[in-house]
Amino acid sequence: MEIIVSLTFTIMKHRFVKTIFALLLVVLAIPVSAQGLYPYEENGLVGFTDENGNMVIPAQFLAVEEFSEGFAPVLLNYKWGYIDPTGKVVIAPQFEEAWRFGEGRAVVNVDGKYGYIDTTGKFVVPAILDKTYGYIEGYASVCLDGKWTLVDRDGKFVTKPQFDDIGYFTEDMASVCKDGKYGYIDKSGELVIPIQFDEARVFYEGMAMVVLNDKCGFIDKTGKFLVPPIYDSAQEFSADLIPVYNRDTDKWGFVDKTGELVIPLQFEAVNGFSEGLASFLQDGKYGFIDKTGKIVIPAKYDEVWNFGDGVALVVQNGKKFNIDKKGHRKGPKTPRGDM
Repeated sequence: MEIIVSLTFTIMKHRFVKTIFALLLVVLAIPVSAQGLYPYEENGLVGFTDENGNMVIPAQFLAVEEFSEGFAPVLLNYKWGYIDPTGKVVIAPQFEEAWRFGEGRAVVNVDGKYGYIDTTGKFVVPAILDKTYGYIEGYASVCLDGKWTLVDRDGKFVTKPQFDDIGYFTEDMASVCKDGKYGYIDKSGELVIPIQFDEARVFYEGMAMVVLNDKCGFIDKTGKFLVPPIYDSAQEFSADLIPVYNRDTDKWGFVDKTGELVIPLQFEAVNGFSEGLASFLQDGKYGFIDKTGKIVIPAKYDEVWNFGDGVALVVQNGKKFNIDKKGHRKGPKTPRGDM
């Protein structure tokens, strides 16, 4: 099948795209509260109330999704369409499936194929796609005939669908995969970092974690290694320090953004820094270190959480409580972050 000329191609996806898109959907739900409209059910049908429980849109739909960007998908007569906050049908029910709007675009399903519509109901990308994700920073990952690419908000593809896997753009870079190896493209669709890595993460502050020959390292936007691929595992950096792991010693430590080892490999486990402190595991107990590697709170807790607002939730001998940055027990009585 030939794609109409108005479509020009662009690609991307990495293995965490589903997770990040799920988080994006949480963000997209924020307008619901802002508009003060909440689904309610009555006699097997669904409508919307305000935040006080007063009926705003009568229960008349078989199903609904939450409002986003002023529209809510609704199921009426076994077809999906969209209503505005007054309950007026603004995009007629005609789709097998319909998702919430994000960045002015929504995914819809017609006859088992997916496309994107704008807020008038006009197709920006025809319903010809096998799989789709929502828009992030102006681009969406799409699959056509088993190959992935990225599409912009105008329905243009940066490249033809040609990748086995695709990430999303961050800092104008997106990872792409062919034959089990990853590289990066820019927003023009040019392959700017050759396909060579076993794994490739998103760029953040000019760096991306990659795996080469089963070893982790970090590259810049030219593909140059800033942290050499010599570690068996690594976490995303925080406070300019990157947790790294060596399998031979079975220990974790921290390197800086130039790759220098600033906190030696000595811990059984670590977490990233939060408010200047990072948790570590030693002899089966947790404590906290500062950015020099100095132990500021000894390892004596069974579980710990990151610091926030000057306190961290810890568990000791089966009891949960908060501590401050000196390790002193701190109120309130209900522990911060209790689950």
